[in-house]
Amino acid sequence: MRDLYNKTFVNFWGFSPLSYTELFELLKMMLPVIDRRLTLLAELDGKPVGFLMGIPDVNQAAAKASHLKSRWARDLVTLWHVKRPGRTEVIDGVRVDMLFVDPDCPDRAVSSLLIMEMSVRMRDLGFTRVEAAPVLDDSPWMKGSVLSRTKLAPHRTYRIFSRELT
Repeated sequence: MRDLYNKTFVNFWGFSPLSYTELFELLKMMLPVIDRRLTLLAELDGKPVGFLMGIPDVNQAAAKASHLKSRWARDLVTLWHVKRPGRTEVIDGVRVDMLFVDPDCPDRAVSSLLIMEMSVRMRDLGFTRVEAAPVLDDSPWMKGSVLSRTKLAPHRTYRIFSRELT
């Protein structure tokens, strides 16, 4: 997974390769909120070529616990809302945090297939809303291929400007 991630994002703005240590720290931090039913891996000829991970909207659960004074109590109640059966009463959204496809994979609509499978799973689990992680403006793969095939539209646009200070 690390190799696929590094290979996919090597030409992206601000990219730095992910080490095994960083990957394990990231997974350890995210494990409490990951729902395995919202984590997808695409393979071609037995090799991973795509990955998509959706996470239940933890902010909705955290809002239910915000009145508590103790941090550990807030964390515990938040996790309870994230993990309990029937959580869609509190959490109706999913954040697609990671989507990447091997750039050497022939264009077989892997990203679109992952998104469509995620849509079906979200519907079956009772989720009604999805938010995607930011998409870089200079990402022709995402903006051209994925957004046009799935008929998704940007909700917000963020810009980063730079200016030399003298």
